[in-house]
Amino acid sequence: MDVESTNNTRLIQFDQEERRRPSTQGNDALVIGALLANFKIERVFIYSGNSVDILFGKAYDQMQLGGTPLEAVDTSLYGF
Repeated sequence: MDVESTNNTRLIQFDQEERRRPSTQGNDALVIGALLANFKIERVFIYSGNSVDILFGKAYDQMQLGGTPLEAVDTSLYGF
């Protein structure tokens, strides 16, 4: 796998050995590793279907991103 950096974006390319035939349903997920704010993340699940990103407060604090603090919400998520 090659990672090419251009400006603020990175292009990830897979060689022939790393490619496999996609399913005919077209709903395969991608799992990658990442380095985010100097934290090694072992598995990042990338799925283009219906999803919501949840980041727990403790994980956010450990990333030491600063800026505006997260705001607690007392409502439930029923759908999107």
